[in-house]
Amino acid sequence: MYVWGRNDQGQLGMGTTGVEDTDIRYTPTLLELFTGNGQKQEVIDVALGLEHTLVLVSGGRVFAFGSNQFGQLGVDMSAEDMPFTSIPTSIDVGGESVVNVSAAAGHSIALTFTGAVYTWGANHEGQLGLGGCQNPDGMHFDPCLGSVKKPTKIIQTLEGEFMPPMKLIAAGGHVAGGTEKVLEGGHSVAISEDNELYGWGDNLSLIHI
Repeated sequence: MYVWGRNDQGQLGMGTTGVEDTDIRYTPTLLELFTGNGQKQEVIDVALGLEHTLVLVSGGRVFAFGSNQFGQLGVDMSAEDMPFTSIPTSIDVGGESVVNVSAAAGHSIALTFTGAVYTWGANHEGQLGLGGCQNPDGMHFDPCLGSVKKPTKIIQTLEGEFMPPMKLIAAGGHVAGGTEKVLEGGHSVAISEDNELYGWGDNLSLIHI
């Protein structure tokens, strides 16, 4: 895996234990990931958010680094305690092996070997698909729309049925103009093993969960 470009939030993952690295890289720079016993990890999937990065390695482990402003790293730490990290950090996705990762400006998604979907990060548009809203459509600052700091499994659909096994996931969303990093357009989609499209978030044309 090679990385380059902006790195003000450590999104290139070039830090080492105890030493953060936020230097810009102007040329592709090799990034190697290792297990706790020093074994090199083979990268099989990468997802880029606005200022965070998810890396899936052989065996199903996920590493995250970059901004944690909305909990999008999945490290179960608040933005106050960990605003960012440039050190690739292994995260626990429900104890499952992951086969695919996706990321948008402020939220992240992982698909597991069993077809389960886990989401975390920004949720102001319901883009995590976790439900639990008290008000219709989760409007008026409903508590259900708060950010989530750890990977959380989507259990059921809007109709109250169990979430079927999925085979493909994607996260969308961007940031409004300016320097305030105001998130817009948070949404997510998944395709089931039966080729049905499921969607949730701010797009009214999607099938909401």
